[in-house]
Amino acid sequence: MTDVTLAILAGGEGRRMGRPKAELRVGGKPILAYLLDRFQWPGPTLLVTAPGRERPPGAERFTREVTDPTSGEGPLRGALTALEAADTEILVVTTCDMPLIEAH
Repeated sequence: MTDVTLAILAGGEGRRMGRPKAELRVGGKPILAYLLDRFQWPGPTLLVTAPGRERPPGAERFTREVTDPTSGEGPLRGALTALEAADTEILVVTTCDMPLIEAH
């Protein structure tokens, strides 16, 4: 798995949640740190954010952070940004608002 990049999309506004999704906390931890602990990913990690929402809590734990060129275009834009930025041929994409996902 060291030749597979894990990309987490974290650019959502979270209007219904009252704050940007990447600012959520799970068990007292920033959601991004929680997800990386949960995945225990052995390869490179890529954080995809939106303009104005760069460097959310936990971002320092990722190999790299990239920002969508424009905001408000949804998760497909984030997936395209991840594909364009990945340094590996294989990419796994998930979102930050699905904290109960497990790696198998």
